[in-house]
Amino acid sequence: MSAFTKLQRVANSALVLPVCRFSTSARLARGEDWTSGGRNQRKPNYKQSNNFRNRDDDYRPRGNYNDHRGGNFNHRNNNRNDGWKSKGFGNSRNNFRRSSSQDADDSKLIERNRRQKQKDDGLMGMPDYDLDKESLATLKYEDLLPEEDLEAKEGLSGVPTEALAEKRLLFRPLVNSLVKNRSYERLTPVQARTLLPILNNQSVVVRAKTGTGKTAAFAIPTIQKVLEAHRQGINQGKVKAVIISPTRELAQQIADEIYKIVNFGGLDDITVQCFVGGLSKQAQLRQANLFEGSRKPPCDIIVATPGRLMDILEEPGVLDKCDQLIFKVFDEADRLLDIGFERILGDIRDKLAQVTPKDHEVPLLLFSATADANVLNFARDEFGSRVKVVDTVPKNEPTANELVDQTAVVCPTWAEVYEATVHRIITDYEAAQANKESLKAIVFMPTVAMVDNFERILKQAVGRTSPLRNLIMAIHGQRSQSSRQVRSDKFRKMHDAVLITTDVVARGMDFPKVSHVIQCGIPPDVASYVHRIGRTARIGNRGKSYMYLTNHVRAYLKSLARENIKPKLETFKQDPEFHEKFVSVVPSSVVDETEANELMNSLMSYMSMLKSRYNVSAGDFVKDMQPFVELYGLESLDLHRANRDVWREKRNTRRPGFGSSRRSRMRW
Repeated sequence: MSAFTKLQRVANSALVLPVCRFSTSARLARGEDWTSGGRNQRKPNYKQSNNFRNRDDDYRPRGNYNDHRGGNFNHRNNNRNDGWKSKGFGNSRNNFRRSSSQDADDSKLIERNRRQKQKDDGLMGMPDYDLDKESLATLKYEDLLPEEDLEAKEGLSGVPTEALAEKRLLFRPLVNSLVKNRSYERLTPVQARTLLPILNNQSVVVRAKTGTGKTAAFAIPTIQKVLEAHRQGINQGKVKAVIISPTRELAQQIADEIYKIVNFGGLDDITVQCFVGGLSKQAQLRQANLFEGSRKPPCDIIVATPGRLMDILEEPGVLDKCDQLIFKVFDEADRLLDIGFERILGDIRDKLAQVTPKDHEVPLLLFSATADANVLNFARDEFGSRVKVVDTVPKNEPTANELVDQTAVVCPTWAEVYEATVHRIITDYEAAQANKESLKAIVFMPTVAMVDNFERILKQAVGRTSPLRNLIMAIHGQRSQSSRQVRSDKFRKMHDAVLITTDVVARGMDFPKVSHVIQCGIPPDVASYVHRIGRTARIGNRGKSYMYLTNHVRAYLKSLARENIKPKLETFKQDPEFHEKFVSVVPSSVVDETEANELMNSLMSYMSMLKSRYNVSAGDFVKDMQPFVELYGLESLDLHRANRDVWREKRNTRRPGFGSSRRSRMRW
């Protein structure tokens, strides 16, 4: 670090925040060498050059942490990747310097779902047919069931996919693609229950457990309606369906799933394009033939995040091509209708209403694992009593997937939460290897800063010689979109892997054969818990979930119990041998005291959101944070101004042990 940088840091600390007497800035001001440990003899020797040797190649020091108070933490922005924010890490000006390899990766991602012409007609020697429109209006779910009951299979209904051809509900090429191309021998319950209402152009609100095939439930009828329009020659030169997703990763996954279905003979004229932030908007418009003056027909199906969709609708000529929509789909509707998205969705609705004929009603499909009152009210505001509610979760069953073996482990402090999480990953990986099984785990962290830090800790804890070290990766909202997609694709294909992330992949993401979901700390609400553990136990498979929490937020378990979710309760038991190893690797996971303090502040910012909700005692929590602070070699914590306002305990300043001096007050 240059002398100028050190002086600048001192100046900033003096101007913005009162200086903690133990902070790096204060010690520099006193002329102490921060690499020597200063007054804190337990602090390790932070030398930036040595630490960077152990970093990933893609690691860069983060930019301005003060953007979201502590490690760029913002609960909504961790989930809302809608194209309004710039790419890269934080707000560093270096984020806008792009290499040719990054541009190439972005181009591959934009062209990911490019149409590929198929040689065959998709009939596979079977006769084609016209749809039976007359019987469609009167068919019921029971009419799709075969005369002889099929063998019961976990996660599947009794409706064979071939029945959709027998009843002439879907064209033969689409049925063949589902059976032969996607191996959908049977429909899942949510697919079977929603197909008929959607094909009858009804607006529906659908609630189904995670991992039950919700994406295909709206993708199949959407593709069928687009195929009908193609065969009838109507709405040529128009976009036919818009699908909105709360996150970039989920939007790309939906587009991928649709592309896999239509990449088949007889369906290859159907085109889909994903629009998300973090990538060139103009390149996406060119790929979708939506740019002004394009002579080619636009893509049939748009899959987008809310912000980027609003962005492209304001481009010249795009809105006029969206005046004959067949469907609007909101996936993860409860998250989309959260504060922050609702305004954008209203703007999108108003934009589309400007060009949609008054006699043309566009059915709205809302899908989610947790359809709360907010979702139902939104649907009723849109369509009144005409909306149909399809709830595939029985009334007395828990919202969470019952195929997940759930465990909650209570720890004394956050130091033990970190230790227990690392220990669980390492021991379960070793056990899986011994039994010739796989460990594919997703680890959810509260903040972006903690994702990066935990990734380094885990890699150092497993050691350089362990095969597990090369199987650890991280994704969060501050990384470039191409980097996030590359890691998502890599994790999806791997047999053994550990993905450390925020809630950016918590909703709707389908990663095959995930065996473990591990939550380091509690999620912000019950719905997030349901979605997180839903990354495992997909389509009839089983999985494990572990949540590590401190005593301060034990009331969260009562919130789960009110939703009939009752994980097994355990108490953390420390392994002395592993504890010694763990303590030795944590301090080197940060560059200096400043980064360690920012990490702590990011956690305190996250906990401030939960403080009043779960009656967290400020004094007790701050006191119990001390072991976590000392784990990183800090003697005390230099809190940001906003965190000090939240966590300052209201007590009598004359109380013994709590002096009234400025030095005593500023320790926390």
